[in-house]
Amino acid sequence: MGGYLMILQVLRSTLSLSWFHCSQTNVQVVLSLRCSQYNRHPPAEPENVLDFLNSILLRERVMPFRSSLVFAVLGLTGLTAYGDSQLPLSYVPRRVRAAIQGYVPGAELTKAEIANDDEWGTKYRCEYYRGGHKGKIQVSERGRLLDVDEDLDPRQLPPSVRRAAARESRGGVIRRAHLDEDRGRMVFSVESFYGMSSAKVKLKVRRDGTVIERDFD
Repeated sequence: MGGYLMILQVLRSTLSLSWFHCSQTNVQVVLSLRCSQYNRHPPAEPENVLDFLNSILLRERVMPFRSSLVFAVLGLTGLTAYGDSQLPLSYVPRRVRAAIQGYVPGAELTKAEIANDDEWGTKYRCEYYRGGHKGKIQVSERGRLLDVDEDLDPRQLPPSVRRAAARESRGGVIRRAHLDEDRGRMVFSVESFYGMSSAKVKLKVRRDGTVIERDFD
C-alpha cells in the first residue's frame, strides 16, 4: 500500500483538485474498477501504479486524471521521467497516428516520446522513416502540428513548390529542401541559388505554391 500513500501525499501537498477527493480508499476503488475492465489486479508498486494510470489515460481516456496530473506525480515522486520520456510505439494514440500520416504520408514511426507543452498540453515527439529519409515530427494530442523536420530531395517537392522556387530564384538551382512548420501548417523550406549568382534565396512555401517567407543570404 505504500505506493498509493506516496501518490496521495504528493497530491495533497502539491495539487488542488476540487474534482478528486484524495483518499486511499478512493484510489483503490478507482484502480480496482478500471483494472476489472481488463481482468487485471490493481498494481501494488508505485512504478506500476503510475504506469497503469498513464496507460489508461493514453489509450482508453477513461480516467479522470489529466496528463498534467500524471506528469506532476511522476516528476515529484522521482519515479520516472514520463514528462519527457520514450514510449512504446503502441502507446501513441490513434488520433495522433492519423494526424502524422496526414502530414507525412507513409511515415513509419521508429521512436516516440511524450512531453507536456505549456500551450498545447500533451504532445508526442516522434521519429520516422519514409522514402529513404529520416524525419522528426511533434504533434499535440489533438493532432495539431507543432514541429516537423525532414530533409527532402528537391525532386520530391510538389510541382507547385518547385515552380514557386524557380520563379523567386530567377531559375536558380535548388541547393536543399526540407519540411517545416508554420503556425500549425506544413510548409516547405527551400534554399536556392539566385539566378547564376552565388547569392542564395531562402523560401517558405505552402503546398499550393504560396510563398509566405523570403530571405536572401
